[in-house]
Amino acid sequence: MTSQHVVAGIDGSATAFRALDHAAREALRRGAVLHILHAVPHPDEARPVLTAALWHVVDRHPELTAVPVPAVGDPARVLAERSRNAALTVVGSREASGGVAGHLRGSVTRRLIALTRGPLLVVPGVVRTGPPPPPRARHGGVLLCVAGDADVEAAACAFAEADRRGAAVRVERARGGMVHAVLRASADADLVVVALHRKHPPGPSAGPHLGHALRALLRRADCPLLLIPAPVAARAD
Repeated sequence: MTSQHVVAGIDGSATAFRALDHAAREALRRGAVLHILHAVPHPDEARPVLTAALWHVVDRHPELTAVPVPAVGDPARVLAERSRNAALTVVGSREASGGVAGHLRGSVTRRLIALTRGPLLVVPGVVRTGPPPPPRARHGGVLLCVAGDADVEAAACAFAEADRRGAAVRVERARGGMVHAVLRASADADLVVVALHRKHPPGPSAGPHLGHALRALLRRADCPLLLIPAPVAARAD
């Protein structure tokens, strides 16, 4: 039995359950156990949401081993601590704007970006204003956004993800002047992989150093974003 696990952070919302479906598929791709985590002020409060989430996963993926994990504390900090030993941490974002996030300030997602110790998959919600866009064909590929030669861990993860999917990797430079090119390239991608550059090591004073391309993707992308923490010493400006 594998000790590798994927952590799905949920809060009972429709967006969280959408992220849970992604987390289940990622766990299956890795042959990993799925840990379904719900952080609340009191342990008893987690039971209804975790029970519903477990049935949701069992109904769709009966072959997957899923474990409910009630936790007490701030969701971002609890998930960040769990990310130390997880193969992947998955969360949903239901911020307004129709993409992964409109204004991340103060949200669990933004704080988790600052604190995460391992790969973080951010799954967009489905909240949109106006009619839904027409269906769009996707190439099923993995888009790797790189800021420089230091993004080797993100590159390695992108190729590993492509191998799991039997897909190709496309590469775009994630520089300020190339934001529109990155967004166009992400339009038909199944997954976007970005190195996460931070000013400080994860901790109370940590803050994400979000470049133009990453900020645009967080606001406007409608496919999952896989953020790979880069060494602080290798920070790209």
